[in-house]
Amino acid sequence: MEFIKTILEGKVDEETLNALLAEFPKHAIPKAKFNEVNDELKAQKELAEKNNTTIAELTNKAKTAEEKDSIIAAMKQENETFKAETEKRIQNTNKMAALQLQLAGEVDSAAVDLVAGLIDLEKVTLDGGKVTNYEDLVKPIKESRSTLFKQVDVGGGTPPGGKPAGGKSVAEMSDEEYFTSIGLKPVL
Repeated sequence: MEFIKTILEGKVDEETLNALLAEFPKHAIPKAKFNEVNDELKAQKELAEKNNTTIAELTNKAKTAEEKDSIIAAMKQENETFKAETEKRIQNTNKMAALQLQLAGEVDSAAVDLVAGLIDLEKVTLDGGKVTNYEDLVKPIKESRSTLFKQVDVGGGTPPGGKPAGGKSVAEMSDEEYFTSIGLKPVL
């Protein structure tokens, strides 16, 4: 405020000068104070811009996080679906193996896979690795495709203690003759 004194000294009386110096700070801001406030204002604007940038970045990151969350949720769903499908494939594999094992006794070995493929695996029930409803599943196939199943020849052997067509009793036959009479090749 010294500059006002310098400018007005000698041009106005002392009383007016003192009144002006007393009132001037109420209506004007000294340069040092203006610069200090202006610098602070600039710093606040920079901080506000920085905050706006940070908010925008965080908003983008929030969108990215939401996208990541949706991707993670989709991946979890795909994983659950995969687990369910895998479990079903394992169950179907177990059912097929049990079916094939039981069919092996009734069906020619070349036709086991064919007959097992005719059975709906959804209808197969397992208990301890064995098909519990086997007869219900196989009965329709036996009726419609009986040639796929082994035919049991019940009239081919010699009854115990009886005599074969050659006239010898079982006790009188050699092993080779006995096996031949019941339709088997002797293994010697």
